[in-house]
Amino acid sequence: MSLLNNIAIFSATEHEQQALLAALTQKATITIDGCTVIKGLLDGTPCTISQTGVGQVNAAIHCTSVIKAYRPSFIIFCAIAGSLQPDVKLNDVVISDDTLSTEMLTLDPNFNKEAADISFASLTKVRHTSSLQLAKKIVDQLKDYSIKLHAGLIACSDYFPAPPYLPDQYYQQRILAVDMESAAVAQTCNRFDVPFLIVRGMSNFVYPQHGDATVPDDHITSSANMATEVTRVIIKDILPTI
Repeated sequence: MSLLNNIAIFSATEHEQQALLAALTQKATITIDGCTVIKGLLDGTPCTISQTGVGQVNAAIHCTSVIKAYRPSFIIFCAIAGSLQPDVKLNDVVISDDTLSTEMLTLDPNFNKEAADISFASLTKVRHTSSLQLAKKIVDQLKDYSIKLHAGLIACSDYFPAPPYLPDQYYQQRILAVDMESAAVAQTCNRFDVPFLIVRGMSNFVYPQHGDATVPDDHITSSANMATEVTRVIIKDILPTI
């Protein structure tokens, strides 16, 4: 089955999906398990666009509902995230098919470091990776693109804009970004054997000594627009070649 047959695009919030909806044509609204889903054509490709809501539980529930009702050929999560690496800049885009949930990691800043190291070591063994492994290939093909792209691991947290405590290993292990939904979507997609890709525009920095306490609206808009632009290029120019 072609990946272009039936693409589902998720965002967590309305703000993140505004540019996607503006580009969608021949729109029709459907409801799946109480959730609004917009069907249409994105640059000529049949797509659905919908909000999962914020957080891993909302994302898993929404993803499950859409897969069972609509059986998408491919799922893309297009939204924003915080950079965990100094070389991943504001408005850069991280493309990932490899995710890690931190839901078992304590977020107490006074937590014993040795215990935190043990907890992190166990978490890195529980990763959710797409069967297609497209991220690096896409970044390689778009190496001259106007937006700076990165392929790598994204961690998923229950705190926004970042957990109050992140072990040093997060930076040393080259985890590129942190968000609140990707790992749950990845795990759900793998459970139902649906290939996926995470596309996240960087809205803020959360690496040590450079964490942002807030994310201004203009940062959300600009980084979401970058993720949308890259998503459209992937659907239009990359997926037809897979």
